[in-house]
Amino acid sequence: MFSFSQPRRRRLAEIESKQFKASDTNGAYEFSVPCGAVIVTAKKTGFGSGWKTWQSAPMGVVDPLVLAPPSILAGMVADENGQPVTNALVSVSAAADKGKGEWTKQPNFLFGKAAKDLFSASTAADGHFRILNFPTGAQATLDASAPGRALRMGGRSGLQFQAQAGQEDIKLIVDPTASIEGKVVLRDSGAPLANAQIQLEPVNPGGGISISPASAQSAADGTFRVPEVPAGSYRLIAAFTNQPIPSWVTESVPVTVATGETLANVKIEAFKGGVVELTVVGKNDQKFIPNVTVSVYSQGNPMSGSTGPEGIVWFRLPPGQFTVVGTKQGMVQAQTQATVAEGETNRVKLELELPAPGSDLRVVAKTTAAPQGQYHKKVALLLQTIVFFGIIGVFFWMARKRKR
Repeated sequence: MFSFSQPRRRRLAEIESKQFKASDTNGAYEFSVPCGAVIVTAKKTGFGSGWKTWQSAPMGVVDPLVLAPPSILAGMVADENGQPVTNALVSVSAAADKGKGEWTKQPNFLFGKAAKDLFSASTAADGHFRILNFPTGAQATLDASAPGRALRMGGRSGLQFQAQAGQEDIKLIVDPTASIEGKVVLRDSGAPLANAQIQLEPVNPGGGISISPASAQSAADGTFRVPEVPAGSYRLIAAFTNQPIPSWVTESVPVTVATGETLANVKIEAFKGGVVELTVVGKNDQKFIPNVTVSVYSQGNPMSGSTGPEGIVWFRLPPGQFTVVGTKQGMVQAQTQATVAEGETNRVKLELELPAPGSDLRVVAKTTAAPQGQYHKKVALLLQTIVFFGIIGVFFWMARKRKR
């Protein structure tokens, strides 16, 4: 049995294991999955745990998932004074196995809870940790936490991976956490707004994808508190989830918190903004296309949504110029521009190539190892809405554009 998890707006989605099977004596496994993004992970004693990523899972037999020899990620967790931290939890927050490919191609990514479940360890009395069974040749970004402490922001680098398989001199610094308190109000009247999702996006000039360290929700009087925040600079955002379109939008509020500080009286103002009504159609027949992942961005991280049965998705946005990117299984990514004006609705059309027919896929594959052999291993299927890979695609597109 499987289902999809729903990613929070603007944040990288968590990936959850939905099916578990053991491969047969020939290393073969089989899953039936709906269209969309799929990650398969595999574990076997004596080998590095492996994973394989498809933005659009192919139908039928796929290339083998090759298990590499096991390696380690090891090092030390220290406090701001350089003293070892005992019983800190160290885990892989993001990992990539490029294999023989390059970043211009599609690497195999692993994020969030799925990565943490495979690769984590606690520090000993001397502050040292040792994560086992990390595959040889892979890269990782690590996270570390202890009661009242969080990884220093300089150690969070998104897709700019900080550790290589086999590295034993990793040093992670955990600082006393800060907190942010404030209120969400209407810009015009100052009336409080409840149930706004408060999201904290790290300011990341390097262009990597950063995983939000914390979130909260505004109370009935509009107040909120975001605890356990690492020191650093952030963009604070209030998101509203009214369907099919939020009633309000906010602009991001820049904040900077110091170690151990409580930053109070932060005000987030909500207003109507403007609306983009995006219709996605086939380039050849002009028919509506449902379930297209659409990412909209200007300067900050993208907002994402999916088209409904009639090929339409709505975004409420602050005034300005936005780039709109659409992706769907089996189609070439397309983009257009949209201008947002206060109190107005801008209707935009995006044309994509028609997807390949068929709504269900059967993933049939074989898991091998280096050296190859017949053995029994546990394989887990990880499912996630294509929003996750849509956002990653946008970031890679932005990075390539900047290089040009």
